Amino acid sequence: MEIVRVWSGDPTNGGTFNGTAFFIDDFRLVTAKHVVEGIDDIFVNELPNGGILPISKDNIALCKRDIAVINLKKSHKIDKKLFKQDLEIGLNIKIHGFFDEKSERNEFSYKISGYLNEYHTFSLQNFISKGISGAPVLHEGKICGVTQARDKDKNITYIIPISELCIELEMSDSAGVVDTLFKNLNKVNAIPQMVITSATINRLEHINAIKIKAKECYKDIYHVALPTEDLKKDEYFKEIASEFFGIQKIEPNRLRRELIRLVDDSKDEVFILVTDFENDKYLDDFAKLMRSVLDRVGDKLRVITIGGEKLANLKTNKGINSYFNYFEQMRVDGDKELI
Repeated sequence: MEIVRVWSGDPTNGGTFNGTAFFIDDFRLVTAKHVVEGIDDIFVNELPNGGILPISKDNIALCKRDIAVINLKKSHKIDKKLFKQDLEIGLNIKIHGFFDEKSERNEFSYKISGYLNEYHTFSLQNFISKGISGAPVLHEGKICGVTQARDKDKNITYIIPISELCIELEMSDSAGVVDTLFKNLNKVNAIPQMVITSATINRLEHINAIKIKAKECYKDIYHVALPTEDLKKDEYFKEIASEFFGIQKIEPNRLRRELIRLVDDSKDEVFILVTDFENDKYLDDFAKLMRSVLDRVGDKLRVITIGGEKLANLKTNKGINSYFNYFEQMRVDGDKELI
């Protein structure tokens, strides 16, 4: 079970350990809401790649219950998770978590001893360390709950059923958008898709939902997060090349040819998601590159782009840079989806 530590502040510079979080898929962590709520400077570490990651408050969804979902910009290779929706008194469970900022991960075995009907919350006849807040509760390897709180006086720990999380995730407004996008991509002679979101929309939620759906539909999947920092042109396209080819060095002047070869060599359709259209310094050059690749490989390449107004502005560009002029556009604005 992949778990991480959650911090208030940078753990390498005096940060405070707040609790545990766990992966539910390649792009999302779950923890207790009180572990992250009201904190301006959130970090997680002990990631599968060993890294430390700052988390923007905009990338955290606070649920009605004491649960929070942390959306990650980069995906991690996580074992597929299974879930158990129903809990009951007497069920044997395990909890995985961290005591504090230094201890090794711990695993605890308990038996569910009680149920609070008013709160739809189960209890364990033991209280555990504060750092275990937000830790996953498992039964036979399946995620069945989130560790919420403890009562020292009563020697009790409370857990929220994972079904409470699933209910709130299923209510996400990204589902309809994603279904429409992939339905359009599955058409004969499919047109690439573009999603323009308003500032009030949680774009990362839509991005993660697109990634999850793409895994169901395609074998060869790439997510290109365009560089947002101020780089020289060669450095900009070297970063894009690394999104496709990893540590293999591809020079910018060879990128078009290598992308065409990547698609041509695939036995299946290739899916590319392009995000982060914030730095518009080289967007026209990127648009020109992708348009030329699409013109060459045709229907074998399926593309979704998602961004804000800078992406929308690209659609108006003229000539070969009009990468998006033939894209099918969907605007997501507040509670409305305008297609």
